[in-house]
Amino acid sequence: MLRLPFSRALGAFHASELVYLFQRPWVLSGDAPFTPAQQALANTLQDYWGAFARTGDPNGGGRPLWPRFDGETPLTLSPHRIGTTPDFVQRHRCAFWDAHADTAATSEQPSSR
Repeated sequence: MLRLPFSRALGAFHASELVYLFQRPWVLSGDAPFTPAQQALANTLQDYWGAFARTGDPNGGGRPLWPRFDGETPLTLSPHRIGTTPDFVQRHRCAFWDAHADTAATSEQPSSR
């Protein structure tokens, strides 16, 4: 796992991939360069996003196949690997949200006046 210097307290937060996408290392904490592994991840992420923007398909260019999203299989991207994460729910502590999802979806909503 590649850690940003400021990520320990924040964890995997929304938009944390933008540091890699725009190759602006350590936007929030100075200008330390990427490690070779982080640079490889940034290059690969840019290649996937660029191919998807150009063609609607992130695959090609010798990159590992990015499978079509099916809503059932969480995927992870790391240098030289894309794969499933079978224990995603446990690792990300989703049991709490799963337990309350039905309640939230069926609870009575406030009426608008």
